[in-house]
Amino acid sequence: MHLPIRQNSVCAIWCAANFASPGACTSQAAHRTGLCYTCGPLAANPAQELCSGTCVDTSISGANCGSCGNSYGSSDCVGGVCAQPTLLGKYYVIMFASTQTDKNNCGSCGFVCPNPCPSGTTPLIFLWNSAGKQAE
Repeated sequence: MHLPIRQNSVCAIWCAANFASPGACTSQAAHRTGLCYTCGPLAANPAQELCSGTCVDTSISGANCGSCGNSYGSSDCVGGVCAQPTLLGKYYVIMFASTQTDKNNCGSCGFVCPNPCPSGTTPLIFLWNSAGKQAE
């Protein structure tokens, strides 16, 4: 089954903008498969992005946390934000850094600002048990 013309046009435009040879991309899109559906404008998961020609889930990717190329070093990427897990008693503490307010992750994960970010920083803290469940 082929796509309606409007959806096929959306994929054709996206494929042409992202690939030097968009033929395979547009051909797959005509059959509701391929990168246009996995990480393009018709993707079911909005966290999927095309990063250097590969479909990446930016909500969990260490090298592409929140956006393509946003790497954070030794932290984890949880929900598209930098997170530093530590063990506290029987719980794992995950502190989420905001790239808008955290001077140690200013603009991108791991980039330290020389001065505090304008609005200050208050990391969000969540506790997780060893089974991966959020603690009460």
